[in-house]
Amino acid sequence: MKSLSLLKNITKDNEVYVVGGAIRDFLLNKEIKDIDLLVMSELENVLDKFITITGYKKIILDKERKIYRVVTEDNKFIDFTNPVGQDLLQDLGCRDFTINSMAVCFKDITVSQDSIEFKKEDIIDPYSGFKDLDNKIIRMVNKNFIQNDPLRILRVFRFSNNLNFQIEEKTRAKVLSETYLIMNIKKERIKEELYHLFSKPLNPHYFKGFLSSGLVNYLFNVKTYQNENNLQLFIKYLNILSKKKYLEKIELENYLINLILFFILPVLKDEISIETLKYDLIDYTFNKKKVNIISDYLFSINNILKDYKSLLNDDILIYEELFFKRTDVNTLKYFLLNLIKTEVGVVAKREAVVQILNKLEKMRERASCQYINGNEIKEVLNLKEGRLIGKILKNIKRKQALGLLNSKKEVINFLKDNY
Repeated sequence: MKSLSLLKNITKDNEVYVVGGAIRDFLLNKEIKDIDLLVMSELENVLDKFITITGYKKIILDKERKIYRVVTEDNKFIDFTNPVGQDLLQDLGCRDFTINSMAVCFKDITVSQDSIEFKKEDIIDPYSGFKDLDNKIIRMVNKNFIQNDPLRILRVFRFSNNLNFQIEEKTRAKVLSETYLIMNIKKERIKEELYHLFSKPLNPHYFKGFLSSGLVNYLFNVKTYQNENNLQLFIKYLNILSKKKYLEKIELENYLINLILFFILPVLKDEISIETLKYDLIDYTFNKKKVNIISDYLFSINNILKDYKSLLNDDILIYEELFFKRTDVNTLKYFLLNLIKTEVGVVAKREAVVQILNKLEKMRERASCQYINGNEIKEVLNLKEGRLIGKILKNIKRKQALGLLNSKKEVINFLKDNY
């Protein structure tokens, strides 16, 4: 936050306010990662002076509305914008929720090494955001808040889940009556909100509001959670996982874990195909490699649960269906065994799933040993470089995984006997 001290000096003769999330997060004792600055006049002049002194680059977020971003050396975001309307009060009145409609004059901010501080009496709070923050309530600032930006439909559920706050009844009713407006929002903006929502633990109590809102149907054409039985099953699953602090147990990025959890039931219920889901997530601009990881986990979970009897007695099927998927066996166990806990009388199913995953783990362990390489194969078989070498290596790996080749000697004998 060193650069904020420089900025305070630059703006000592300007009217500037810290607004929105930084005020909220300070009051919640959360780390402040982003600073939103409302510059009442001479915005470009202030920004140009700042980037000249610091050497930071100016990022244009919205050219028409004059919204700019600077990323500091400690990876903090400082956003600069003009007010919406004629003054501070009009600007705060156009914001989404009361907890985000507070401001503090920049001159009243104390900048420390890694954060900002201010006195509560310096907060400008025309919409009682502090009171709602204290009471853990998400409340709209005005009744037109969705028409001004329909992305707020998704934001209300994100804040509710991530902060563990209740959505005020009139705000909820407004959101539910205008959910369809989310279709007017660009995919990349929706992706950012989904990322923020799914990057935090899914709270069974508050996330339920998102599931039952019908928003999922608009976003992914999935109606799974409109069914009360499916909804309760998923909440039961989340309750089991939440008690175990599941995000700390799985070595995947939080949003990947939660997206996998979220889509397990729709995939199991055949309400969305994995290929369709992949297309949708990539269309929302999620990273293709990450989407492939999600699809591999969902494919494996779906196959194991639906075909565990066949897989249990067929090692070749396990190899063909599961071996090459980008999954971790312990993570699969965590997803599957906790999901099975939501069912009744499934001891045999649980034991079968454990055996299948143990077999998969053993296959991968055996295949990880490299007994021979391509050059050695050419020497043993007197071959030249070509596609055949790759096919032979692939066949050796398969037989190793299945436990049919367990030493270099066995591999060489196999080559001599079969090629």
